[in-house]
Amino acid sequence: GVVSSRDTLMNEVAALLNEGHTGADIARQLNASGQRTASGAQFTGQNLLRDYRAWQRKPAETDNTNTSGA
Repeated sequence: GVVSSRDTLMNEVAALLNEGHTGADIARQLNASGQRTASGAQFTGQNLLRDYRAWQRKPAETDNTNTSGA
């Protein structure tokens, strides 16, 4: 579902950040490849990094039913 695809995305973001890319770089790549946020918007570096930091803080095993992101 949504959570696993978010994990996939965030792992991809982590790998790119580790390679030295900026949030803006990664957002551009995601948008160029046709990916969109859960709400269908284009990614921005700021939002992507905010989501990434939130994802990093969240224990993997938790029940992710309350992830409105609003």
